[in-house]
Amino acid sequence: MAPASVYCDSIEDMENKTEKECEGEVEETIVQAQGSKENENENVGEPSSAPKEEIKESKKTPEVPDCWQDVLGNCQLMKKIIKEGKEWTKPVRGDICTVNITGRFENSQITVEEHTNLEIIVGDGDIVQGLDLVIVLMNIGEVADVIVEPRFAYGLSGTKDIPAGTPLVYTVELLTARSFDITQFNYSQRKELAQKKRLRGNWWYDRKELYAALECYKRVLVLTSMEELLDAEVTQNNKEEMLKLSLVVRNNMAMTQIRLGLIDAALENLNCVLHHEPNNVKALHRKAKLLADKGECKEAHNILLELQNLVPHMKILQVEISALADTIVANAKKEKSLYRRMLGISGNANSNSVLSKKKEDKNGINKKMLWSVVGGASAVIFSIIVHKFVL
Repeated sequence: MAPASVYCDSIEDMENKTEKECEGEVEETIVQAQGSKENENENVGEPSSAPKEEIKESKKTPEVPDCWQDVLGNCQLMKKIIKEGKEWTKPVRGDICTVNITGRFENSQITVEEHTNLEIIVGDGDIVQGLDLVIVLMNIGEVADVIVEPRFAYGLSGTKDIPAGTPLVYTVELLTARSFDITQFNYSQRKELAQKKRLRGNWWYDRKELYAALECYKRVLVLTSMEELLDAEVTQNNKEEMLKLSLVVRNNMAMTQIRLGLIDAALENLNCVLHHEPNNVKALHRKAKLLADKGECKEAHNILLELQNLVPHMKILQVEISALADTIVANAKKEKSLYRRMLGISGNANSNSVLSKKKEDKNGINKKMLWSVVGGASAVIFSIIVHKFVL
C-alpha cells in the first residue's frame, strides 16, 4: 500500500469533493422533504411511492475511483496518472523516448535522483527496470507518479545515494517518443550512443545485473555495425574505431555470457574477436578457460602455451598450464582404462599374460641348454668308443 505522503493530494481532493457532495445532498434532501410534505397535505390517506425511491437513492454511497494502477499485479510497481497525455501515443519497446525523471524516498520529498530531457531506448536498461516497464504504459505528455519496490529499482546493492533495499517514488514525464531507426544516425551520433551503452552495460555488470548488461552490449553491436551507415564522410579510420569498440564490447559480452552459462554464444563472440585480433590476450585467456571447462583440454593447453609466449610475465599462466597438463595425463589414463573395460581386458590379466610369457621363454631357454649338454655328452662318449675299437 502506498505511503500517506504519496496519497496526500488525492485524499485532499476526495475530502473536498465529499464536502461539496454532502452540501448538495443536504440541500436536495430539504427540497425533497418540503415537496413530500406538500404532497402529503394534498394527498392525505394515499400512499406515495416517490419518497421511498428518494430514500433509497439517498442511502447510496458514491464509489471512489481507484487512481493507482497495479502494473504487475503484486503491488511491486504502482502507477498513478497526475496529468493525462495525448491518446494513442504510447511508445513500444525499442523506441527512443525523452523523459523527465525525479526520484525520492517514500516518506520524504528529498530528491535522490533527477534527470532532465533524458533520452533513453525503452527496454535497454538505460533506467531502472520498473520505469522501463511503466513508460510503455504512458502517452506522450503524460505525467505519472510511480512507486517502485527495490526489486525493480536498485535492489539489494543500492547506490551511493540510495541505501540497499529502498523503495522509491518517481515522478515521470514522457516528453517525446519515436521509433528507433538506425539509418537516421550519423557516425558521431552512433559512436556517442554506443559509448554510452557500453558504459551502462559495464555499470549493470558490476552490479551483477547480467541480463541488463547483455541488453546494453547487444545495442552497442547494432550501433557499431557499419553496413547501414549512410554518412559519406566516414573514413577508414572511423571504421577502424567502430570495429575496435565493437571488439571491446564483444569481449565484455562474452564474459557476461560465461557467467550466465551461455557457453556457445560466448565462444562465438570470442572467436569473432580473435578473427580480427589474433593476439588479443583477454579473448585468448577466456577461450582457453571455456574450452577447458568443456573438456577440450588439449586445445586449451595449446592456447595457453601460445599466450605464454605473448605475455611471459603473466605468472598465473604457468599454474594453469601445469594444471591442464596434469588433467590431460589423467584423462589419458581414464581413456585407456575405459578402452580396456570395453574390450574386456583387465589390468591383472594383462600382467599375468606377460609373466606367463616370460616364464615360457625361460623354460624354452633351459630346454635348449639341456639338449645342448646331452648332445655334447653323447658326442664325447661316441668318440671314446670309436677310439677304443679302432685301436
